[in-house]
Amino acid sequence: MVATTFQTRRLRYRGECSECGMVLAPGIEAQWHPVTRQIRCLACARTAPAAGAPADPFTVAARDVGAAGRSVEGCFGRNGKVGAEGERKLGSMLDAGADGAYLPIHDRRVPGSRGNIDHLAVAPRGVYVIDAKKWSGRVEWVTRDFRRRVLVGGRDRTGRLAETLAWQAGAVQEALDRSGHGDVPLHRVVCFVDAEWPLLQPAFRVAGLLVTPPRALVERLGRDGPLTYGRRRAVAVALAAALPPA
Repeated sequence: MVATTFQTRRLRYRGECSECGMVLAPGIEAQWHPVTRQIRCLACARTAPAAGAPADPFTVAARDVGAAGRSVEGCFGRNGKVGAEGERKLGSMLDAGADGAYLPIHDRRVPGSRGNIDHLAVAPRGVYVIDAKKWSGRVEWVTRDFRRRVLVGGRDRTGRLAETLAWQAGAVQEALDRSGHGDVPLHRVVCFVDAEWPLLQPAFRVAGLLVTPPRALVERLGRDGPLTYGRRRAVAVALAAALPPA
């Protein structure tokens, strides 16, 4: 049977404490989790909650995995069901690809607004505000009037996408500012689920947006960056508190 709790051992490779972000050199004694593959220094291990203690606030507030797509499914008829299906599919892919590298948060409500944010991901390179779209047709970019435009099925969708993500990113930036994390980089993402993509153009940028398929997004979220796990976790908890489940 595979152990599901932290184990104390000497590290074979250089690592980073998942709690405080301290760099741990090879050969140092630390704790390692065989499932999540996270490590933590012995100082953080001594202050970790005991078994049976209240759940971590991030687990309770942010990892509401089953909420993905819930807020729209019953609101807009068939379109709502299609949109909810896309959100759930992307949510599952984000959860499956995280592996501790980034922290996904799903279907958040913006206080004072009727709108919702499909997904957030707190990654080593910043916070990603993700709008999931399950639209049919080929996704590509063209240049018109010296500006890049997003085409889906031959229709220009640039304005609609940029407008939606502008207010979502604004709400997230306000939450970051109020929680003392205003310096964390913020990225706006449109992720098309089950769309057609040109073979040599899997992801591109238009009007300040990253337009991408799911697999390319998961790969990007896992890239190394300046935010330690401890900082990412603190940001995720703050966002989950400021933007409750929808």
